[in-house]
This record gives sequence, structure tokens and C-alpha cells, in this order.
Amino acid sequence: MRLIVALAAICGVGFALRLVWGAWAHTTPSFENDGGLYFSIARSLAHGDSYRSPFGTATAYLPPAYPGVLAVALKLGGEARFASVALNASLAAAAMLALYYFASSGLRRGPALVTVGLFALLPSQIMATGAFYPDAVFAALLLVALGLYVRSLDVAAWRALPLLAGLLIGAATLAESQLLLFPILLAMHAAFGGGQRGRRIAITAGGLVGGAVIVVAPWCVANVVRVGDVGPVATNGGVAFWIGHHDGATGQRTPLVRLRESVAGDDLVAREVDTNRAGYRDGASYALRHPVAEFTIVWKNGFWMFADDEEWLLLNDQHGTDPLFSQGARDNWLTLCNVYYYALLTLAVLGVVMMRRRRSAAMSVALVFAVYWILVHLAFFGDQRFHTALLPIATLFASVAVCSLFGARRSLLVATVHDQR
Repeated sequence: MRLIVALAAICGVGFALRLVWGAWAHTTPSFENDGGLYFSIARSLAHGDSYRSPFGTATAYLPPAYPGVLAVALKLGGEARFASVALNASLAAAAMLALYYFASSGLRRGPALVTVGLFALLPSQIMATGAFYPDAVFAALLLVALGLYVRSLDVAAWRALPLLAGLLIGAATLAESQLLLFPILLAMHAAFGGGQRGRRIAITAGGLVGGAVIVVAPWCVANVVRVGDVGPVATNGGVAFWIGHHDGATGQRTPLVRLRESVAGDDLVAREVDTNRAGYRDGASYALRHPVAEFTIVWKNGFWMFADDEEWLLLNDQHGTDPLFSQGARDNWLTLCNVYYYALLTLAVLGVVMMRRRRSAAMSVALVFAVYWILVHLAFFGDQRFHTALLPIATLFASVAVCSLFGARRSLLVATVHDQR
């Protein structure tokens, strides 16, 4: 009972902080960033229209999970902006519960609660409520999926758990298409690091990959029907790849004028598809012809992916064009975001070191996801927003360091599948 009360209190505080911030900030979605596109597609769906761009044409530029749930909130809330804020805060609370579910598969209750507390108070994630991005729904789906996967490694576990995990990973892929290849990596973890054998490996791997395919494939087929291209998942992948691989690449977001000018035609749907294909083609061509420059760009991608944690506040005030605070107050908030962020990363690294000798399926899966996510964005381009998906993983390892530093080492006994056997 105390556990339920403590978890409810932590999630309640996190939810309240996010709701208050989102209502106070009163950010207006802007087409200067993807938040405006997500909101526009959601409004189209809320009106009963199809999956359409702001220009009224069919699109597959963004994956559908977040616009889909946002459309429900707009429909129920009469398109009031507060309905969107309440949805974002609720999704964040769901992500906190999902984080506890995953953390408790590798840590005892105390450290698992610390994990959720560190995430609930993250300044940047509180501020993210005022923007319109899929990070919260992505985190909720992925963390539950990882929790199910870890529990499926137990020899006595229900054999449908890998399939359920795969279905949720597929749903998470429809929130962030970068996750597309992760089920394959997770299946490899089951085969080589999950402690399973023979038929059990096949069941786990097949469930993970098969479940993801069941969810993702219909959307890819729908893309072919609507816009004539599978994507994959979304048609922004080629754009993202070109941003990180051309002669003006800086390692972070750059203007797309050159890429778009390279595509001819007036049909907006055809231009979206052709731009996606041209991005992959031109980006790959540049990478092959400039290997030395590519080596430099990869490091720049990594730098910008982890540089500071102030992007969510900047998105709230449209990077200064619609400021929420005076310049002095704004600098203080930016400092708060970055101090908390760097302290969290430091503790997370310390936690990884402390756990290196403990055989924990949950911790190894967390590291597998972190490595996968980093490599994907090193291969495309860097942006502060992309490290958001890693913050729950960072809080997991940071809680290990916090509890150890404050003398709770005994409570860190890892309850893993390996240790149980």
C-alpha cells in the first residue's frame, strides 16, 4: 500500500507540474518546427478528415501515433488548447508509470521509485508539455515493452509476453520511426544475452519481430496507397539523412532549401516522396565521396545530440520569437535545465560503472537501447531533442548512483532473471 501511495504521489506531482506549466506557457504551435505539423495533422483527424498536411494534401511526413491520440483530445475538448496540454501531461504521467514498471524489473522498489522521481522533476520534461511532440507517448510504449521483454526472459514467464512486447515496440515505432530496426537488435539480445536456449529463443525473437511487423506493416502499406511510398514509416527519414550528410552539414539541423530545390514538380505529394528519396540518395553519395568529412560529421552529430538540455524551453518560446520570460529570467531557466541535465548524466555514468559487475537483464537492455538510439542519430544528424528518449534510461542508472551514495546499497540488489535462476 505504501508503494502505491508513494508512486501515486510522485506521478501526481510530476503530472501537476506539467499541467501547470503547459497551461501557463500557452505556447502556440508553429510551423517553424514539427510541433506545428503534428498539431495540424491532429486537427485534420479531429475534423474527420484523412491524414493530411497543412496544405490539405495526403502526407506520410510524420508517423501517426501522436497525431492520432492528440486528435482524440482535440475532438473531446472541442479543440481547446488545454485539451492538448492535458493530454501531454497525462502521457507524461503514463511514461512515469511505465518507467517504474521497467525499472522494477531490474531494481528493488526503493531505487525504482527514485528513478521515477528523478524523471518526474526533470525541468526540460516539465517544459516539454507546452510543445507538441511524441516523446511522452513514445516513452510510455517503449518502457512497458522493455519491461515485458525482461520479464519474458524468465523460464516460467507467459510465452505471449514477447509478442506483447513486440506489439508495443511496433506502436512506439509509429511514434518515433527511428525505432524501426530495434526489434531485430532486441531479438539478438534474447539470443546472445538473454540466457535463453533453443526453442525459447525462437519464440522470443519471433514474438518481438513479428509483433512489431504486425503493427508497423499496415501503416507502411497505407503509405504506399496514399502517397506512393513506404517511407519507411514516415517520409522525413531522407530529409533527416541529408541534413547530416551534405557539404554544408554542421552536425545539427540546417536549412533544407538546397534539397527541396533539387526536386522538381508542382504536385506536393510527389515532391514529398521525391524529396525523401533524394535525401537518402544524395546523402549516401556525399558520404561515399567524402569519408574524411563524414568522420568529422559523426562526431559533430554526437556533440549536438548531447549538448545542453534547453531545447524544450526554446521550443516553447519559438526560439525567442515569442518569449515567455525576460532575458534574465530566461537565462536562469536555461541554466536550471542544463544543471539538472548534466548532473543526471554524471550520476548515470557513475551508475553504469557501479552496475558493471551485476548481471541484470534490465540494465543490459537499457544499455542496448541507449547504444542503438545513439548510433541511429550519429548516422543521421544531431539535435538536443533526440537525447530525450535516453533520459528515462539515464534516470535508471542515476538512481543506482544516488541510492549508493546515500547509503542504500543493500536495497540495490538486482532482481533479474539471471539472478533468480
